[in-house]
Amino acid sequence: MAVTITVTDNLDEVLHLFDTATSKILAEIGMTVREDAANNSPVRTGELRKNFVFQVNDGEKWVKIGVPMDALKGNYAKYVELGTSRGQIPRHMLGNAVNANRGSFEGIAMVELKNA
Repeated sequence: MAVTITVTDNLDEVLHLFDTATSKILAEIGMTVREDAANNSPVRTGELRKNFVFQVNDGEKWVKIGVPMDALKGNYAKYVELGTSRGQIPRHMLGNAVNANRGSFEGIAMVELKNA
């Protein structure tokens, strides 16, 4: 009596699912931090709050969160975040948003990896 063993290679499918999950993780982190940073930004006209964006780079596996340089006159966001030498105190909207949500990043990753 002969025994037949069949081996199936699913590595490509697993890698694709992992890449998809990684993109979703980065997007979820980007949305979470962007929303928190916008909510913590000072509101005079609302322009700063509505110009926070995020960008995911799937190939290099990173997320960039902030306000585009050309979105606000004089790149106002940088001066609000970091303060100025002329006495404007730093608000750290983005830095505080990252720190406040850092503990949820692992949970976000676990949910997306389980759903993959």
